[in-house]
Amino acid sequence: MTPVTDPVILQQLGGGKPVTDPAILSQLEGQEPQAIQAAPQEVVAQDSTPDYGAMDFGERVQSVVEGIPRTAGLTARSAIQGIGGMVDFMGTPVRAAMQYAGMQDPAGGGKQLADYLDLPEPISTTEKIIGGAEEVMTGGMGLMGGMGKASQMVRPGVTQKVLQAMSARPGLQLSSATGSGVAGSAAKETGAGWEGQLAASILGGIAAPLGVAGTQKTFMGGKAVIDKIMGDPQLNAKINLVLNSAVKAQGGTLDDLSYSVRTQLQKDMKSAMKTGEMSPDVVRRLVDFRVTGLTPTAGPLTLDPGVITRQKNLAALGASSKDPKLQELSQIQNRNNKKLIFGLNQLGADKSGSNYQAGTRIIEAIDEKNAVEMAKIDKLWGAARDTQGRSAALDPRTFTQKANNLLDEKMVGDLLPSDIRNKLNSMAQGEIPLTVDVAEQFKTNMATLSRNTPDKSIRMALGLVRQALDDTPLLPGQSIGKESIKAFNEARRATYKWMSKVDDIPALKAVRDGVEPDKFTQTYVIGTGKAGSINNVMKLKSLLKDDPKALAVVKDNVAQYLKGKALSGAADEIGTFSQAGYNRAIAAIGDEKLQILFGKDYQTLKAIGRVASYEQVQPSGSAVNNSKTAAAAISGVLDGIGGSTLVRRIPYGAGLVGDPAKSIAGSIEAGAMTKMPVIKQPKAPMGLAAPVAAAGVLAE
Repeated sequence: MTPVTDPVILQQLGGGKPVTDPAILSQLEGQEPQAIQAAPQEVVAQDSTPDYGAMDFGERVQSVVEGIPRTAGLTARSAIQGIGGMVDFMGTPVRAAMQYAGMQDPAGGGKQLADYLDLPEPISTTEKIIGGAEEVMTGGMGLMGGMGKASQMVRPGVTQKVLQAMSARPGLQLSSATGSGVAGSAAKETGAGWEGQLAASILGGIAAPLGVAGTQKTFMGGKAVIDKIMGDPQLNAKINLVLNSAVKAQGGTLDDLSYSVRTQLQKDMKSAMKTGEMSPDVVRRLVDFRVTGLTPTAGPLTLDPGVITRQKNLAALGASSKDPKLQELSQIQNRNNKKLIFGLNQLGADKSGSNYQAGTRIIEAIDEKNAVEMAKIDKLWGAARDTQGRSAALDPRTFTQKANNLLDEKMVGDLLPSDIRNKLNSMAQGEIPLTVDVAEQFKTNMATLSRNTPDKSIRMALGLVRQALDDTPLLPGQSIGKESIKAFNEARRATYKWMSKVDDIPALKAVRDGVEPDKFTQTYVIGTGKAGSINNVMKLKSLLKDDPKALAVVKDNVAQYLKGKALSGAADEIGTFSQAGYNRAIAAIGDEKLQILFGKDYQTLKAIGRVASYEQVQPSGSAVNNSKTAAAAISGVLDGIGGSTLVRRIPYGAGLVGDPAKSIAGSIEAGAMTKMPVIKQPKAPMGLAAPVAAAGVLAE
């Protein structure tokens, strides 16, 4: 087929080169130049696009591969022409001078270079729109880069600021250039004149960056929502590390805190870290406030003498005022006092009743435990007495001879109680028959004497006689007594085991011997004597381990005791929590015993004491007006001025004098009081960074 060379066709198709595409030539064959001139860019564009729907997979791949060189060539042309256009723009003054002098305008160098390299030209509408956008974007990138370099080379001043502005925010500028190029090219391909192309370029240049900015804003907003829901993992890890360190300093771990307390602390820390770092001491005190449920304020959190002075004096001023806003600090103090009492009640301080009632319930629980064990022992003794071998005879000669030998060997024979020695002699002479039953009675008598005597030598002598009796054999033919001896020994071992526990636990022994209920907790739990030692409290808890209700009564009674010391016996409604009285009672009982009785709640007990100290402390250097006379006087004057009838009769008097007078202390209170943790502010930026930092703060 002969290439089409008609100049009209070539002019309409563009490029000035012969067309050899068979598909195009088949459509143009037989047509008049005028028809071609009226039709043909759409025909070429349509036919130059591969029909993928009619291809199999292999043909599609081949078509795409064959199109790569053309796509690369079109991109290269756009880049060269875009850079050339940027050079033409930068050289506009020089070009104008050359034209004025009658010289040839050197513009269009980029297109000439692309033609010289024989790079393909865009044919279809889509290719022309994309090519135009690429040219504008490439030129914009070069222009911004040049402006950025130029701004570094000129002296500071207006010129430098302009250059910096033209190279700033490259992302949005490139999006503007791309939007402008796409819109202008699309307008050109749809037949718009230069005015329409210009308008489309301007609108595209404005809309594109707005879309990018909107997308960025949407993304950042979405990210903020996600961060709010999920939390920043690194920030959360840092917060948990700081909190765990603070809780560990108090003897616990972060896991010991309830979910609500942990969540509140994390919220506090995130809020604080927006403006700076919170000091470890403030974090530690904040943890105590959140654990106990009290409202944290500036003075107790910082323990700063000046802050405490102002806060307490402001609270006194507000309490004497009629303005609810001024009363807020004193109201917080009042609520915190009630929460301290409530915290102890939560730990059982309002559940045990009087000391007598609590002691009675504890004694009943211990007595029930004793009754159960004694019932088991009695059952064993009953079973032994029911055996048929109780009357079987033991060898009295062997018994008395071995007993005397053991006593002589240890030289304690003369220490043996007379009653026991007389019976020993009577058995040796046959006056008292030595049967299994008699032997068991003899053992019981000696056990009773041994428990009741403080003399260790006497107890040794009795033990030697008991040893000889245990080793005494039955007489020949009396084997029926073996069953009885075994049963009695089992009963005796059970008795010995329980009675040893009775002797080892003072509270248990006291209950068996009879103890006054109202003295029980004081003597055997919180007391400082031997009966209330750490070891004995631990043994009491072990004794009652199967009776959680009894253990709860012990714990509740101790909490009640602590509340009594904190309130000096006053009722909850009117009592003022004394940190001194409470903490003295805590120290007297001892941390070890409190940990034994309260378990994890021990940390809450200690936190209550610490927070009470923070709330009430007046450190060295503070100057709190404890008499409250000055506060009452100032507040009275302010209220008097604010409510004065004379002032309010003066035109504008209420607005100019009265209301400001009443709000003076309110303004002071608003500036001095904070419910947020106190922040250790970061150092101010230095040198050239200062304006940037200030601008960032203002932008925020």
